[in-house]
Amino acid sequence: MLKPDNHYQQPPVSMILFPHYQADGEFDWQVLSPAQTGLELMQFLINARNLPAHGFGEVARLARKSKAYKFTYSSFDQIEDLLFKSLKQA
Repeated sequence: MLKPDNHYQQPPVSMILFPHYQADGEFDWQVLSPAQTGLELMQFLINARNLPAHGFGEVARLARKSKAYKFTYSSFDQIEDLLFKSLKQA
């Protein structure tokens, strides 16, 4: 071991992004409520049947603790400044 005093840690989740690419689409940025965040997370929880209570408890915990944003974009130029501002505020 190179550094035996190192300990494994998972950083806390403070922001969740739900990006959607749409060619030639208009930029749309939406702040999600905890309920909307939970719904979005459940749509992507593909191994829910393997988790206690189908992962609902963990999804609810993440949704309550994290800021979440859903956005549609057609170019990274549309989102770069906005994402950096959001990351600084988180």
